[in-house]
Amino acid sequence: MATRVIDDSKLQDIAVAIQGKDSGGVMTVGEMPTRIAAIPTGDEVLFSSDGRQYTRTVEIPDGVTTLGNSAFNGCTGLTNVTFPNSLTTIKENAFYGCTGLTNVTFPNSLTTINQAAFNGCKELTEIDLKNVTTFSGAYHFSNCISLRKVTGKKVTSSFHSFYNCRALQTAILSNVSTIGQNTFLYAVALENVDCRNVNKIGMAAFSQCNRLNLIDLTSRATPTTLERNDAFGTTNNTWIAVVTNDTIKSDFQNATNWSTFASHFRTIAEVEAEVGMTYDEYYYQLFGEPRNEVTP
Repeated sequence: MATRVIDDSKLQDIAVAIQGKDSGGVMTVGEMPTRIAAIPTGDEVLFSSDGRQYTRTVEIPDGVTTLGNSAFNGCTGLTNVTFPNSLTTIKENAFYGCTGLTNVTFPNSLTTINQAAFNGCKELTEIDLKNVTTFSGAYHFSNCISLRKVTGKKVTSSFHSFYNCRALQTAILSNVSTIGQNTFLYAVALENVDCRNVNKIGMAAFSQCNRLNLIDLTSRATPTTLERNDAFGTTNNTWIAVVTNDTIKSDFQNATNWSTFASHFRTIAEVEAEVGMTYDEYYYQLFGEPRNEVTP
C-alpha cells in the first residue's frame, strides 16, 4: 500500500492529531496543539511539513514496521517520539536535523537503522540500541553533539556512525565486527570503548579522540585487522588496549599496523595490577554496567 504523506499545511497555526482512520485509510484530523500522531495507510510513515518547528510529540501507532526516508526530517521542534513494538526499520534521514529531540527509547523489535537517520539530533544524550543489528549506510548518529553514551550490544558494523559526536564518552559495541572509516572521528571526549569482538578497524576510526583511555579487545583470539595506522591518529599516548593474555598481546604487537601501538597493549592481569581491582570491577567503574552482561 502507498505511504500516506500527512498534509499539515495548517501547522503554521495549529498542530494536528490524526485521531483515526476508516477501513479505506482515510484519516480523521482534529486539533491538538503541538502534538501529532501519525497514522499510516500501510506499514510506512512519512511526515512532510512546512511547519516542522511546531511539532513537539509524535506517537507512531502499533502495527507500523517502517519509518520512511526523511519521515520527520527537519522537525526542529520535535522533542519526544513514541515507537511501537512492531517497528523494525528506521530508514535514511528519518530524524535528520531534529535538533530538539531529547531522548528516544527504541523498541526491542527494531533491528535496522539506515543512513543518517539521527544525524544532527544535537540534544540526544544517551542511546540504547537494544536489538539493533544493522547500521545501513553511514552517519547514523553523526553530529549528535550532546550524546554521551551509546550502547549497541548487537550492532555488527559501523561507518561514520558517531562522527563528530563531541561529547561522547562511552561506547559499548561488544558484538561489533567492523568499526569502519571515521566511526568515531572527532569524538574528542571519547574515553572508553568496548569492541571486544571487532574483526576490523578502519581508517581514522578513532582519529582525534584525544581523551581515549581504554579499548576492550578481550574476546579476540587473533589480532584485529587494523586497516591503517592512522586509525588512532592524533589521539593521546596514554590509552590502552586490553587483551586476555601474553600470547595474544604479542600477536597484536607484531601484527601489521599494530606495531606502531605496541606499547599500548595490556593483559587483563596487567590492568588488574595497575588499578588494584579486578578487571570486572574496573570495567564497571568505566562503563557503568557489568562486563559479563554486555555480550548478546
